[in-house]
Amino acid sequence: MTASRSEKFSQIDNGMQCPKPHRIDLSPLGITSDPFTACLASRALPEKGWIEAIEATKRVGEIKKKDVHLVLIGEGPIYDVLRRKDS
Repeated sequence: MTASRSEKFSQIDNGMQCPKPHRIDLSPLGITSDPFTACLASRALPEKGWIEAIEATKRVGEIKKKDVHLVLIGEGPIYDVLRRKDS
């Protein structure tokens, strides 16, 4: 007798529950409560879209003529490049 499909496989959830949005005090980062702020948390690899996120954030600010901030969280080669540019 062979095992049924459900006996051969099991599912492991990938991810987490969708968090409920809430305001965070970003004043320690120099960001007031007025501007729109986006966040990207990932390994700072070229394929993770850090450069694209930066360019998109700049473009939205230009189009909307408002302050738009991007908080980047992570480490990797793109982070290192950005740190050197900021120095």
